[in-house]
Amino acid sequence: VKHNDNDGHVDTNDMYPQAFSHYTWEASSFKMLICDIQGVADYYTDPQIHSLDGEGFGSGNMGPDGIRRFFQTHKCNKVCQWLDLAEVRDDPLGRPPRRSPFSKDAEEKSDNTHMTARLSKHAEQPGVNSRKLWSTGHSFSAAIVSAIKSATNN
Repeated sequence: VKHNDNDGHVDTNDMYPQAFSHYTWEASSFKMLICDIQGVADYYTDPQIHSLDGEGFGSGNMGPDGIRRFFQTHKCNKVCQWLDLAEVRDDPLGRPPRRSPFSKDAEEKSDNTHMTARLSKHAEQPGVNSRKLWSTGHSFSAAIVSAIKSATNN
């Protein structure tokens, strides 16, 4: 199933792949965004990375234009809110980014502790798939590493 592509199109209503792409923007300290999310369930394959400088990560790296295209169509959802991701209303590159709670400079270390704590406090709400929500907290960081390795063929 293709969830989103590298040109800003959103192809499903699944909140997790869209939040994952948004999360990668903040987790990379606003330097790259992983998109072109496809796969089965929460196993994402064949990603594309857009970087600020447009260098590396293959010919699909659309650089700043690709990042802008993602945020032109992205609508923050409950998972974005639970992760405390900043809603991007204007040009994501045209304003100084707020300090990411996932950056190495944050008070809490850039491991999964901060993210998992935010997600787990929402796990008991009605209608929330708590197993999926909990696994999201543990898998997003691993998925980023996997996506970068896949995109760089390492």
